[in-house]
Amino acid sequence: MTFPSVQMNKCLAADPVYAPSNAYSVSASSLDNYLSTKNSPMAGQGANLMASGAQYNIDPRLFVSLAGAETTFGNNITAGQFNAFNVLYNGMNSPFFSYQSAINSVGHSLTNPPKRIQLHKYRNSLRPLLLRCRLRRWP
Repeated sequence: MTFPSVQMNKCLAADPVYAPSNAYSVSASSLDNYLSTKNSPMAGQGANLMASGAQYNIDPRLFVSLAGAETTFGNNITAGQFNAFNVLYNGMNSPFFSYQSAINSVGHSLTNPPKRIQLHKYRNSLRPLLLRCRLRRWP
């Protein structure tokens, strides 16, 4: 699956005026170095970030920025062990087995958003509740 922004980036990269310079290139070591400057427990995950980025067609810096915004690069994890993104798949107790499994989960979620809930399938079970709400009769 190719996203329009990725297609645009490929077009821009082919144009020498917009081609990214080496100053902005991303590597596993550059990610590790950056995470080290933030005293992150995720330092050393650069290769995993690059692999997941390639697998899900996501710039690996997005994973780093999400971890930075959610848990200060893994320094303030509140949702469970290795959960550097505070993904609440099981409420506040949502641990992962490793940072790699957390990275893969986030990559999968970003590229495979949940399908919309189709309420018409639950019409018969929701009908009594909806009628009570409409009539202002609460149990």
